Amino acid sequence: MIKKITSKGPSKQLSVMFSLFMRLLLGGSFDYQTIVTEYGVSRDTAFKYINELEALCLALTDEFDVAYQFTKDKHRRCTLQTSDESLLSFKEVLIVMEALLAGRFLATDDIKMFRDKLLSPFVKRSPQQNLALKEIFARDMSDYTPVEYPLDLSIANVVYDAIVTKHKVKFEYYPPGRAPHTAIVKPVDIFIDKYYVYLHASKDDSDELRLYRLDRTGGIELLAETFTDERPIGDSGNRQRLINAFAGPNARIQTIKLFCKARAVEYVLDEFPNSKIEATYDKNKVKHLRRKNDPYILENDEYALVSATVKGLEGSKHWILSQADRLKVVEPVELSQMVQRSLTAALEQYKK
Repeated sequence: MIKKITSKGPSKQLSVMFSLFMRLLLGGSFDYQTIVTEYGVSRDTAFKYINELEALCLALTDEFDVAYQFTKDKHRRCTLQTSDESLLSFKEVLIVMEALLAGRFLATDDIKMFRDKLLSPFVKRSPQQNLALKEIFARDMSDYTPVEYPLDLSIANVVYDAIVTKHKVKFEYYPPGRAPHTAIVKPVDIFIDKYYVYLHASKDDSDELRLYRLDRTGGIELLAETFTDERPIGDSGNRQRLINAFAGPNARIQTIKLFCKARAVEYVLDEFPNSKIEATYDKNKVKHLRRKNDPYILENDEYALVSATVKGLEGSKHWILSQADRLKVVEPVELSQMVQRSLTAALEQYKK
């Protein structure tokens, strides 16, 4: 066993990394002895933090074209060189914070920690923008409510380590309506979907991928035992594997077609990533005569025919039922009948 996490809140490693990175961004410096003294860690751990910070700055430069030049002198004192053009802009800060607030998967204290980091002096902005950011965040934070079981950053930190280093993890899992059980898994990736954070992993004795909601785990351990998996983190195939996991391994891939009111089209296109508009119709449901490159611009009382490829129909049925009268299933007949049966059963229930 390498790590065991049971406490809530950010892990020590994550907290120390945040603190050191912010010190560098604010123009400060440190060496390995500073880390040993201030954070009570070993010399080897201090060197590990320094190496990880250097890798982080390199990754930021490669991924986001942000020029953070991490430097170490002969005494291992670390500093960070930046240019004004490389710092986060007002718009970038706003996007990051709004995304965190919309996700609702972080505890309120963790959201406040990220807010404080984003509002710190290293961000490039004018005094007017600074005031606007504070007002926006104050308004949005007043309404912020995390999901019932927000993401524990310490658990996510252990899972991420396991994914990167290809170590197995062990945890207690608490599925709703079933007895808790101990799971030993080989983690492949982490996904955020519908306000929850999922671990995508296979069991110790199987290669079949399944989903585990991180907020339903307890006492997670990073095990010493490693495994082999050729799938890279962030592999585009992981999205399809996630869809498969929700739909079940034996579900068939099918095309569905939905006749939608104009105000529902955007939601359909968002729900089914590979969906597309096949045709548009006027308010009398007469098909528009459209040339090949005409844009699909609909008025509120018009309609569209949207097609999408899905795996299995059960998940699509549940989402379609949530849209009430805003859309109608055209194909396949099987899906249309499934929706009709559900609506009939729901109506009967309300008659009793």
